[in-house]
Amino acid sequence: MRLFVAVPVPDALGQALFDAAQPYETHLPLRWAPLENLHLTALFLGDGWSPAQADMLALRIRAGLPELSAFEAPVEAIDLFPDARNPAVLAALFGRNLMLQALHDEVWQLLKDVEGVHKPRQRFRPHISLARPRGRSEAVLPPVELDGADLWLPVEEVVLYRSDFRPEGVRYRPLARGRLA
Repeated sequence: MRLFVAVPVPDALGQALFDAAQPYETHLPLRWAPLENLHLTALFLGDGWSPAQADMLALRIRAGLPELSAFEAPVEAIDLFPDARNPAVLAALFGRNLMLQALHDEVWQLLKDVEGVHKPRQRFRPHISLARPRGRSEAVLPPVELDGADLWLPVEEVVLYRSDFRPEGVRYRPLARGRLA
């Protein structure tokens, strides 16, 4: 099974992000993520996990993150990710947020000695995937800056999710929740 640890996105914030991302739809065909799937991945664990391993990870996640207090992270922009030339997703971006980096680091510390957990190969770049492009745009699309939009992600818990692949698309099922202090 495919597993990852993430911060869930409240529906109201998710809808506001979809609304802010609408300018992209006129220039680029998009397949929007379901509102209930929106999340900020703190640590991607990958494929091949057994139920017993998932239970061990869930036990660790339920212990929570007592070294990190709950906080809010401001959404800075909406843009193609990882870049406009080779977009994998249209995403809400957080920039270099030290609290989100600390969250990533704490989740890594919590899980790193569980058999099968490997150090991430890529640098942590916090984002919320909103849509997948279905092609390329000939137009250069500038980011949608959200400085004055007052859009904040509440970071109060992390969730161990399982990806369920279905004919109508992937859905994320929560397996365990852990609170921040």
